[in-house]
Amino acid sequence: TPAPPTPPVPTPAPPTPPGPDWRSQFEPNPCEGKKPVDGPEPGDEYFKNVPCMIDGVINALEQAGANVTAGYQGEMDVGDREPINTSYLEAGLCPVNVHWH
Repeated sequence: TPAPPTPPVPTPAPPTPPGPDWRSQFEPNPCEGKKPVDGPEPGDEYFKNVPCMIDGVINALEQAGANVTAGYQGEMDVGDREPINTSYLEAGLCPVNVHWH
């Protein structure tokens, strides 16, 4: 006896475009006002927004790794600073405030 026919795979409906009040689904914003100003030292303004480069010179500390190849060694001297090796939540950060380059 032949196998029964397979039912067609349902095609998901396209997402509904957000309406004019789409932001209301994210309110209250749990990240609002959570961006820190200071980092390890009070008054260092570690998290203040600054231009990444000024006149071709790096003006910002390292922020996001670009090459994640095993064994790759970058050229920026980051001193004794360690990367975040946990989730942003565990590190006390709100993902909304993460700025990638």
